[in-house]
Amino acid sequence: NGAYAHKAAYNQINLLFRSKQYRELLVAQEEALKHIPPEQMPLMHYYVGKSLCAMKSYAPAIVPLKLFASTPHTEPELLKSALLSLMTCARETSDFGLFDQILTHLKTAYPQAVETATALIIHAQLCKERKDYPRALDDLKQVIALFPEHPQREAILYDTAVLYAHHQQWAQGVRAFRSFLRQYPAKQKKG
Repeated sequence: NGAYAHKAAYNQINLLFRSKQYRELLVAQEEALKHIPPEQMPLMHYYVGKSLCAMKSYAPAIVPLKLFASTPHTEPELLKSALLSLMTCARETSDFGLFDQILTHLKTAYPQAVETATALIIHAQLCKERKDYPRALDDLKQVIALFPEHPQREAILYDTAVLYAHHQQWAQGVRAFRSFLRQYPAKQKKG
């Protein structure tokens, strides 16, 4: 509670986060955050949100992560990490609106990042589960267009063909399956 309380509080939260003592951070944060100056609060929101995610407390993690993501940042890697954690929270809490918002943000801020491709693939899977075949198909097409050398290209092409069939776009489905067979003639999915 002295003149250096803000430094002590910042150092305490920072040290607990860096040493992965998430439970201790969450206990200490209530008192520590009282001493943190406003310009350091976004980073504290990041630490709290990421700690909650690490503890699998996805719903409570959304607010601090959104607060962090909504402030201007100088560290793009922290922002990307926060967005990916928010995406996990959205998936785990079945908040598809939040998932869509985060995916849009990722595609805008990090269009060539491999994490964006992964997010598109996960979004396609979620859309497929909800029988939203057009959106799932659009996601996979974006992955193929943006990441032509993606390591899961074979599976993406196959799933694209299957989605055409689910969406009853028979001609496109036939073309997609034929293209798949030409590119991967010896694969098990051929049968």
